[in-house]
Amino acid sequence: MGSGASRKYEAEEDEGETDGEEAADAASKAKKNDVSPPAQVLKTDYSSKIHISLRAEALADGRSTFVVVYTKLLSESFWRELGVTEICSQDTLWPIWEKFFELEFKVEMIRQVRCEVYKVRKPHMMEDLMEQKYIGCLEFTVTDALMARAKEKTCGWYVKKLQDFRKKKGDVKTIGRLAVYAEEVGVAKQELIFSVRMAGIGSPDYFKRMPDPYYIINRTEIDDENDDFELQLLPCFRSEVGRRSVAPKFKSTVVTAPQLCGADLQKDIIITVYDWYRLSEDRYIGEVVTNFEEIQKAAARGKSQAFEICWRKGPRIHGMTRLPYAALKKHIRSKSKSKSSGSKSTGSRSDSNSRDRSRSPIGTKESPGGTRTASKLSNNGRSSSRDSGVRASTKGSSSTLSSGGSEKTGLSSSLSSKISGLTGQSQGSANAKFGPVVGSLLLEDFGTVHRNSFLDYVRGGLEMRLMLGIDFTRSNIGQNNPDSLHCMTNEGEESQYAQCIRAVGEIMKSYDNDDMYPVYGFGAKIPPSHTVTSNCFALTGDFFKPEVFSVEGILTAYKRALAICELHGPSRCSDVIDLCKNIARPYVEVPEELRDPREKPPEQKYFVMLILTDGEIVDQERTIREIRSLAELPISIIFIGIGTGEFTFLRSLKSDLQELAAKDQKRIVENRTEAANAAARHSKNKKEDPSAQAMPERRQGVRNLIHFVKFNDYIGDPSG
Repeated sequence: MGSGASRKYEAEEDEGETDGEEAADAASKAKKNDVSPPAQVLKTDYSSKIHISLRAEALADGRSTFVVVYTKLLSESFWRELGVTEICSQDTLWPIWEKFFELEFKVEMIRQVRCEVYKVRKPHMMEDLMEQKYIGCLEFTVTDALMARAKEKTCGWYVKKLQDFRKKKGDVKTIGRLAVYAEEVGVAKQELIFSVRMAGIGSPDYFKRMPDPYYIINRTEIDDENDDFELQLLPCFRSEVGRRSVAPKFKSTVVTAPQLCGADLQKDIIITVYDWYRLSEDRYIGEVVTNFEEIQKAAARGKSQAFEICWRKGPRIHGMTRLPYAALKKHIRSKSKSKSSGSKSTGSRSDSNSRDRSRSPIGTKESPGGTRTASKLSNNGRSSSRDSGVRASTKGSSSTLSSGGSEKTGLSSSLSSKISGLTGQSQGSANAKFGPVVGSLLLEDFGTVHRNSFLDYVRGGLEMRLMLGIDFTRSNIGQNNPDSLHCMTNEGEESQYAQCIRAVGEIMKSYDNDDMYPVYGFGAKIPPSHTVTSNCFALTGDFFKPEVFSVEGILTAYKRALAICELHGPSRCSDVIDLCKNIARPYVEVPEELRDPREKPPEQKYFVMLILTDGEIVDQERTIREIRSLAELPISIIFIGIGTGEFTFLRSLKSDLQELAAKDQKRIVENRTEAANAAARHSKNKKEDPSAQAMPERRQGVRNLIHFVKFNDYIGDPSG
């Protein structure tokens, strides 16, 4: 009896194992057959919000002073007024202004700031700076103020002497100093983690029984070409597809405030839901309107946040995204009537308006508070942006500017009053229904992670070093040919290689203290013999002294190398990568548990290797091996494609390396687990030696080791 029962139990157990294996095989087979797109990050944004505070030191005349702040990008011609401080009425030569100014910071863009200090002479004419006493001005870049945070001598303040362009040559009288303090807004450093679950989702197709829903998180921007404040949707994240389910649950999502709203917490975030189709266009199901502040509050409470998915009819108007279509329709109708009535009366006023504008002074400029007349003393005549004495705002600037956080981009007061008159419900209500409800969406499993931003490393003393590798293969065509990528025949025009060097060098030099750059070439026959192709040579001619001074020095060495080298080939860049690896190796961070306290830690340096090439790399396998060996070193590589090539290998290199890195990380974890188990077994038999303890596991930093950019996609784009 017992033997029969045991045989029966073993048979059932075998059947259970067989069923489990069949289920696993079926799941893996279904996964293979699943052709739906995976989750994907569609937009990344590493920008930050910067607050700038001001104070002055040792002014020549310091009672009742104020500062007017202007800003512009390096590629722009005119200054734009950012704001004005309050008047410091204290009788002091060391005034401190409480108002701060908010700027958007991007590593790839150089933003200039100009501060003009005035003394109040006529309080009733504050809008006219020509009626006030001009003291001096200071021009700087935002990067200069941020780099000063690492200086202990000034306690993080950027301090420079004020300049007065009225002074004659030889006049050594000082008029004072201006101190600038730049601080990053903390919200830009937070990563928000949550998962999404839906319920009650139906298919928009009558013949499709079960939907395949997925969602897209969209950032909203106002369309500058549309006078109706219509919003554009910029997709930031797309989820995986919940196959054949009316209540799908999706994997966790990681987002940041700059990614979704540019650190403007009250900007609308629209989550659109679609039904996926394999052979036709995906169909719209509905959407949810929220903002980062609502999601952040839900994460702080630790409770799930529920939203109703509504089907939208009509356009998305800024400030009216949560209003029903009836109220939106009234607004559109009233606006069309006002346009038609206004067009009839514009003809008689146009002539008088033009005459009024012609009588306006030259020094007027646009400002947040209205029209302000600029002081003639601020026009030093050095720049083309000030030759006309005009301070005009540049339309279409790529950065959002505000002063002191008191003014936010949004609807005008007239449009806000129209909204309140059209509907009685609050626009800020999270549960406002703007259309028929087609389902529900739940945000749950919240988590918050604080990440160190680029500016944190800069404030900690990090120095970035730029290294260059330039392609000198004959596929670029000789420099005397007008079609050459190295073409130097046209006077006043730079080759695409020179343009790329200047564009990247102007940005990187702000983070380099000594302004020295190692420059290498590959793929050319070099003197004196011109018989052997070199895959790594210094453009200076001295392999042991490859550094040149300043960006102009890079261009001089590049032009000199073009004149004396013979373009050949093929394109092999692995030797250049190997050499840069050896340069970066001494600056590897040693873990604290392994560091000798008597030794001085290495300098904080991070290397950026810029490789400029026009085609495919020949030594692909060796290049991949060299790049994989850089994983533990403080270095990143940027491949820039010059010309019109396809660059197939370089485009796929990043994804291939990510797969290999995942396998390497898995192997490292397995090795550490085996080592820990062996140490545990050893400690049972032998008294544990504190010096022989297993090394504690460190959290590995996640970074992008490889980037690829096609230069033709960014020519003439200042925000690129």
